[in-house]
Amino acid sequence: MPRQLPKRRKATQARSKATVGRILDAAAALIRERSPDAVTMTEIARRADVVIGSVYQYFADKSAINRALLVRHHSDVRDMLRQQLAHVRDFHDFV
Repeated sequence: MPRQLPKRRKATQARSKATVGRILDAAAALIRERSPDAVTMTEIARRADVVIGSVYQYFADKSAINRALLVRHHSDVRDMLRQQLAHVRDFHDFV
């Protein structure tokens, strides 16, 4: 039977959302500087200026952070496309 990980907190308040944002920003910066495999949870916490326990409150492991980064990127791209294509009503508007 697979090991069940404890539930993680969901950021709902502005302060916790800001903490999660800092964690993700720190992870993204470190990944850009090196590679996903070379980055540790401790480095992410240090760069985000949070204690390691705060990182683990929201993310079970690095793969959870990577998934959250992908979700955030997808959301950013979707918003950008919506904004860029807002004026398009038919094919002729598109070209």
